Amino acid sequence: MKQADAIKILPHSWPGPLHSLLVSVFFIVHNVVDFSGLVSWSSLLPDVLLWLLLPLAVYLLSARIFRNRHNAGLFTLLTTVAYFFTVPLYTVFRQLPLIGFIFKLSVLLPAAFLSCVVAFILLRRKKKPTFPGLQRFAVLCLLLLITYDLLRTAFFPSKQSTGPGQPTLAFSQNKLPAAAEIPDIYYFLFDMHPSTDAVREVLGYDNSALDSSLQRLGFEVVRNSTSASNYTLPSMAAVFQASYPATASREQVSFREMYTARQKIIENPFIPFFRNQGYKIINSSPFPLFKGDTSHLRHLGWGDPEEMIRNQTFVPRLLSSYNWLLATYLPQLFPFREKKLFRDDLKTIDRAFEKTGEAIRRSDTIKPALVYTHLLIPHEGFKFDSLGNRLQWKKDMMKGEDYNPQFISQLVYCRKKILELATTILNSGKRHSVIIFQGDHGIREPEGLGREDLVFEVLNAMYLPGQQPATISSGFYTPNTFRVIANLYFGQTFPLLEKQHSRLELK
Repeated sequence: MKQADAIKILPHSWPGPLHSLLVSVFFIVHNVVDFSGLVSWSSLLPDVLLWLLLPLAVYLLSARIFRNRHNAGLFTLLTTVAYFFTVPLYTVFRQLPLIGFIFKLSVLLPAAFLSCVVAFILLRRKKKPTFPGLQRFAVLCLLLLITYDLLRTAFFPSKQSTGPGQPTLAFSQNKLPAAAEIPDIYYFLFDMHPSTDAVREVLGYDNSALDSSLQRLGFEVVRNSTSASNYTLPSMAAVFQASYPATASREQVSFREMYTARQKIIENPFIPFFRNQGYKIINSSPFPLFKGDTSHLRHLGWGDPEEMIRNQTFVPRLLSSYNWLLATYLPQLFPFREKKLFRDDLKTIDRAFEKTGEAIRRSDTIKPALVYTHLLIPHEGFKFDSLGNRLQWKKDMMKGEDYNPQFISQLVYCRKKILELATTILNSGKRHSVIIFQGDHGIREPEGLGREDLVFEVLNAMYLPGQQPATISSGFYTPNTFRVIANLYFGQTFPLLEKQHSRLELK
């Protein structure tokens, strides 16, 4: 059957906006399939209604102006395609070999807008229907695409991979200690905190005072400790899953993979195990630790996964791409996004310290607690000087020759807070406590030092009451953290993982 014959299958009397409405329907159906299990569609319900009403509104308005329903339908088709698919097409174009680098979102978005303006002017001048066959062909294509997605989800449901060769964990119930014997667990993650050796090599700064001070308090400072990934969410998913990173050793990833890692944190096996042992879970981090956990700290930098879908559409990405321009001339209406994130980081850090301090004060001898605190320091952009005084946000504050001195100041401030936390917990005297200070990944900047593995070298200091010195050997792999705790204090015999690292590039 020829293409022209296929088009004739569709009735000529079909209403003009049908194909435009199908653009919205395809966008919604495709994302339902693509992001299955990652987003809450109830949270997106207002957006879905808006996406369905948009083509109808454009069609009714343009039909009134053009006085031609076919041309109004064509204009609505072009407008909705530009609104929903300029950003996805950009992600495809930029991957093209040799020429992908020329495609920029700051160029494609205005180009899509100007194309719609030109189409509006030309179609308004047309009195006869323009490309009616094209519009019917668009209906056919969209129906086929929607049908394909529906069949794909019906017969080939997506299974979120945990990566090749991932180990499984089976907890033994035979040697579990009594509630009075198990320790409180304080797990502190300092975001982007490198090891002392890496600090010396990358920044030329001697931070050994942190190691020696912790050792005097009874901590094991484990040299050559490494994370699973150079990004927070995949690294922490590996820690809480006690598994290898789910991504390849070197891979370009999108926010979809990041939110998949976030979901893996929620599905981790250790928090349910600890809850079954009677632990209170106190979550002072920006992401939930178990299904239904609403106690985590809200943070703009790690927003809801629904933003992945909203940000595919035209207006949100236009505002994001041109935020610098809007913020320069209309700062009251459009503040710099980086400035908002900077202020939100400070609020999140304050709340994390406050919530952790409250947990330490309320520690008791009856019910053990697991306190997970994720602090957004010393990560760029830099928020404190070495004394803990707050810095004022400014553009490009993370670039240039100020980078190293500012990072070092953050490390000095972190050292002060780490020692304060360690001393406070050890002096509380209510229950013996496991205390861990780690980095989620090492320093990502500056690059070009010739040693890519430095990005995985992290702070790792562990206070393990009742254990012999040097229990943890050099070269520790942070996904083994909860395996070690389970083995030492809960009678488990989990083997320790060999090191596997995943160096990611966020596209």
